Amino acid sequence: MQDKTRREYLRLADHFLESRFIDSKPTVKTVSQMLHNVACEYRPAYWRRLKTALALYSEDKGNPETAAKIRGLVNPTTSCSPHLKKPKQRRVKSVSDEDHEKLIAHLKAHKDIECLAAVLTVYFTGCRPAEIQNISLNRNQTITIFSAKKIGAIRGCDRQLKLSNEAYRTLALLLPNISHAKAGKTSDISRIQRRLQRHVKKIWPKRKHHISLYSYRHQLGANLKDSRFSRGEVAAIMGHRSHDSVDVYGDKRASNQKLGIEALLACETLQVRQSPLKS
Repeated sequence: MQDKTRREYLRLADHFLESRFIDSKPTVKTVSQMLHNVACEYRPAYWRRLKTALALYSEDKGNPETAAKIRGLVNPTTSCSPHLKKPKQRRVKSVSDEDHEKLIAHLKAHKDIECLAAVLTVYFTGCRPAEIQNISLNRNQTITIFSAKKIGAIRGCDRQLKLSNEAYRTLALLLPNISHAKAGKTSDISRIQRRLQRHVKKIWPKRKHHISLYSYRHQLGANLKDSRFSRGEVAAIMGHRSHDSVDVYGDKRASNQKLGIEALLACETLQVRQSPLKS
């Protein structure tokens, strides 16, 4: 587990304990009962994250037995009361050319350079939102994306992309408007993502589900799947070590045929040349 992820888990556990146990001291029994009682308030994925956070918190406090008991808890909404399960939040997994152009025009009109920088960065590179702050601009129109999911040689991988002149110049101009991530600090990307959601809700107030930065990552995944690339190459471009992870991102039926990439895969270094894309 990365240090940044560990800190986020511990902050989550702190917040849960402080907000749920105002007048009493939490114990293994009361924390377990509280997790059971609030299961219907959270989506299963978030409940699992909360359980992991509390177990990690217990380990951090020197209570491995408590951590083991918390990890052994089963979500009641998935085991015996599925009717109480909060439905999974729907994520938009494609971006049409029309929607993209409308969003870019809106961000420019409102002079929100940070949101514009984040959107176009993921549009050109398909990187994870959490990776935007740590992208390195190199020479010869190349950039390095440091994986936000990297765990040794098990999960995630850094990659190098060689962009078109247009894409590289766009990122070189916009990326300095997004501050670099700092150890121990809450990522500014979360703030940008929330602001982006406010923008898209203004543009499409009648829609129930809206475009996010991950929508652009899914769109690039769809384009890659509809290309000539092998599963291994697609996984590397998307920053995955496992070929199976390719299945998660993008449906080739949603491809907009806007992809123009030449790739050279050698060892663990991936270089990608991306042709100009309309922005």
